[in-house]
Amino acid sequence: REKDFIILPGEELSVGNAKNQNVHFLLVNNPDFFTGSGDSAEKWFQTTPQFQIKEVLGKLRKDALAFSAHPEITPPFLQRLLVRRGKWLDSDYQSPRLNGMQIWNGEKDRFFEAGIKKWTDLLLQGKRISIIAGNDAHGNFGRFRQIGVPFMSMRENYSEIFARARTGVYLPNGFGADKISKALRTGRMIVTDGPFAKVTLSGNAKNRHIGDCFPLASGLVKFAVLSSENFGAVKSVAFFVGDVARRKETRRYFFKPSSGSYQFEAEKFVADLPVRGYIRLDVISAQHGKTFRCLTNPIYIDQTT
Repeated sequence: REKDFIILPGEELSVGNAKNQNVHFLLVNNPDFFTGSGDSAEKWFQTTPQFQIKEVLGKLRKDALAFSAHPEITPPFLQRLLVRRGKWLDSDYQSPRLNGMQIWNGEKDRFFEAGIKKWTDLLLQGKRISIIAGNDAHGNFGRFRQIGVPFMSMRENYSEIFARARTGVYLPNGFGADKISKALRTGRMIVTDGPFAKVTLSGNAKNRHIGDCFPLASGLVKFAVLSSENFGAVKSVAFFVGDVARRKETRRYFFKPSSGSYQFEAEKFVADLPVRGYIRLDVISAQHGKTFRCLTNPIYIDQTT
């Protein structure tokens, strides 16, 4: 590491889902290397995954992190046919050892929206699961590349560019690899391709931040949103409350800041919080007809603790 630059070692692994189809898995900070070539198309008709999702999760070291990679993207037909590509299934998400989902591969497309829906569905099941963003670690840096017919055709475009979608990590106690790993494990992250958002929930003289658990039925929620000329003025700030018992997420507040505002702050007293659930923010800014977005991971609510 350099003074202000840290690399967390990891790999994007091809692994078998519950149907033994090849899906992708992000492993961070695990010293053991797993082989995964089921969808590499290196040898015709050899498409069986070397490891299953549950098997890998069971072999991870204590401090390792595990995230499903672009889990809601439906592979093209030829990849499904020729290299047994699939997507993450409901049963694949159920292990408590799974830390989260990399739902954002740089583009705000239908697969991104499907990832948000799957994430909120899991939160409403009572799972504490986080989202992260990035680009595809299997090779998409300056552009998107994908095999069409294996070793015969390839397509590319300028989507999923490196650092277009980013994960912001909340580090109140300093900078370091161990602190970053702990923050990723506890869900202290936002995902964004532009604006920044922060939310806190206060009660009993204590502040809870993203990733924390709030034990009360009411509290003071504070929002802080920041954008820039590169990402445009803040257009909307939506505050959501999820209720596990009702299996329902509700947009409790919706703010439209004054025109041209690059910064927004507000506070609201919220009552009737669910016995078990969560809160989160969803922020949009816009510039020259293009929108940018930021989602926070949840502050969890559990009045049974």
